[in-house]
Amino acid sequence: MAFLSGAALAHLHVVSGCAQVPQALLQKRLTLRKEEVCDAILVRPGRAGALRDAVYPLRPGELPRLY
Repeated sequence: MAFLSGAALAHLHVVSGCAQVPQALLQKRLTLRKEEVCDAILVRPGRAGALRDAVYPLRPGELPRLY
């Protein structure tokens, strides 16, 4: 498991330094994935779509509405 984690981090390091990868999109995708994992740990699976819809269309200064 440690080898796979290290390999994943090494690949992420390469991707994050690549100019062709849209960094804002990568950051949002990783954040959404983190929230999915946290919800699964808290036994609230299947909320990825709701989280995405509640958080990402926001304008500056607006607060998310989580149902």
